[in-house]
Formats: sequence, C-alpha cells, structure tokens
Amino acid sequence: MHILSSILQLPPSVADRTQLRGCVPSRRRQLEIQVSHKNKCGKCRKVKGRQNKIKQYCQKDFVFRGRIVSKKIVGKETCYDVQVVITYKNNFPILRREYMWVPNTCDCPSLLEKREYILMARRHVNYEKTLNRILLESDSFVRLYKPKEDKMLRDLDQECAKYGYQTHPKLNQ
Repeated sequence: MHILSSILQLPPSVADRTQLRGCVPSRRRQLEIQVSHKNKCGKCRKVKGRQNKIKQYCQKDFVFRGRIVSKKIVGKETCYDVQVVITYKNNFPILRREYMWVPNTCDCPSLLEKREYILMARRHVNYEKTLNRILLESDSFVRLYKPKEDKMLRDLDQECAKYGYQTHPKLNQ
C-alpha cells in the first residue's frame, strides 16, 4: 500500500494518480473522491434536443407540470410529494397530489422543493400487481417550468403521429 493512500485513506488507484502528478489532493477533493466511491452516482444525464423531448412525450404515461412539495429518501429510492398543477398527457388517472418515485438516491434528476417542473414519467406496476406508482427515471425529461414550455407541450400530440413514435396503449387498468 502506498504511503499517500494510507495517510489520506484513499483507494490505491487514486493515490497512484495523485503521486504521478506530484501533488496531494486538497481536502475538498479528498472528500469528493470519498463520496463518489461510496455512492457511485456519476453525472446526471439530461434529455437534450427537440426530437428526444417529443419521443419521451409520446412514450411516457404522464406529462405534467408539478410543484415539488417535499422529498424523502426511502431505502434505495427517493420519493417526492408533488402537487400536480397542469396535466398535458395522462394515460391513467392522476390526482392533484401524487407521490412520484425515483429509483435512486443520487438526486438524478435534480429536483428542488417549492419549484415547478415539467415532468415526463411512466406508470410502474410490479410483477405481483400490488404496487402502482408514478416512476420518474433518472433519464426522464425534467425541466424547470417556463411559460414557453407550456405552449410547446400542448401541441405535441400531433407530433407523435407525425414522427411515428408509438404511444403506450392503456394496459393493466
């Protein structure tokens, strides 16, 4: 084991890289390295481009504008209490107040309380059909709400047919 890794309590591979550069990482960098090795979250992926936005709109079960009321980590998932402001698309009934689940604790996508977002999510029903919930995947379309998004989302139903994207049929109701 390298002296540097034993002093800083870093994995040997990180210590090797810092020794090669001839420097010792700052305390802040040491903490970043330790945190990244613990949760291995990585960088959040963001949906980019009009085509991807249209594709997600067509393929997701729920598209709505929601205000994040609270956030709670439950096991290996994050649960958001969301106040639904406007629905643009819902293949299944949605209430004005819903719980939305994210299958990680990495803050991907990053949502802040008391802010409004455009959210594209899907319905998740487990194998036993005992769990029925709204699932926001880490690569789902999420944007801070802006009035120009409102107009664009209202016209996307025609775009689904135009670009040939398949929409989810209403199954398991």
